[in-house]
Amino acid sequence: MALDEQTALEYLSRSQENQRLGHAYLVTGSDRDGRASLTLGILREIVGLEAASLEEAEGEWVVVARPSSLSRRIVVDQIRALEHRLQTASGGQLKVAVIEEADRLQTEASNAFLKTLEEPPADSLILLLTGFPEQLLETVRSRCIRLAYA
Repeated sequence: MALDEQTALEYLSRSQENQRLGHAYLVTGSDRDGRASLTLGILREIVGLEAASLEEAEGEWVVVARPSSLSRRIVVDQIRALEHRLQTASGGQLKVAVIEEADRLQTEASNAFLKTLEEPPADSLILLLTGFPEQLLETVRSRCIRLAYA
């Protein structure tokens, strides 16, 4: 079932209040701007971070990986850098990793990321955004809670 932004944010807020927030969410939907808007809403509601864009949100507590190679893929080095940032001590502050266009993960990058999805660092939240979830490895999809954005 696809959720609107407000319903999805209420669901996540209740999960956090009940200390049941998942470690990884797969944010799906055909509207790229809608996925980004929902992600910014999550950063605002769950992390308390105000930002007008994902680029603006990047910083000490938020790391974003997006396609950047000539082949428009997310490569293993990007995933390793993201994982390293998640592993650093946070002093209890929630760290957020956002993977934009997660369907563009190279197979090697997906496989490298599985360990983090299976054993997430403390105080971390992982958001994978995609309009094509079926293109992700089944093992990646199965380790995330799906948020279908309408």
